[in-house]
Amino acid sequence: QYLVRYLTFPAGEDYEAQDEASRDPAILLVHGFAASAEQWERLVYSLRGQRKESNGGKDTTPPIYAVDLLGFGHSEKPGLSYTDR
Repeated sequence: QYLVRYLTFPAGEDYEAQDEASRDPAILLVHGFAASAEQWERLVYSLRGQRKESNGGKDTTPPIYAVDLLGFGHSEKPGLSYTDR
């Protein structure tokens, strides 16, 4: 087994106050090749600001999770060859 790292951005302060049926589901962010979970940080804070602005100052952002895929970012690197030879 390998350690896979992830970042958790908690739900907005007004998320739980919403009716459960109207809450947006959690968001999972997966990075592209040669990247890491940190690349999402600015996007998450921008999204949170946009949600507050469009909801009259209420932060209804759902929980957001960003993973570092195995072999990238701060996740463990398997002891495999990364070449085709």
